[in-house]
Amino acid sequence: MNKYEFNVTLFGNVTLEVMAESREQAKEMVQDLMENIEVKNIRLQETKKENITISDSDFKMNISNKNRDLAVER
Repeated sequence: MNKYEFNVTLFGNVTLEVMAESREQAKEMVQDLMENIEVKNIRLQETKKENITISDSDFKMNISNKNRDLAVER
């Protein structure tokens, strides 16, 4: 079995609509969501959190081989 390492960079924008009693509560809800959501769910604009809707998302991913320069035979 071989070991491969990759660098993954994620770039994205997400527009959320949050129903909350206050701005502070809404911010806490968004922070909790973003710490626990999967990239797949953002792409599909799905969330299991009540009172939060993902109304728009645009995600880009770049994957590069971390060891591309190390593959030189000696």
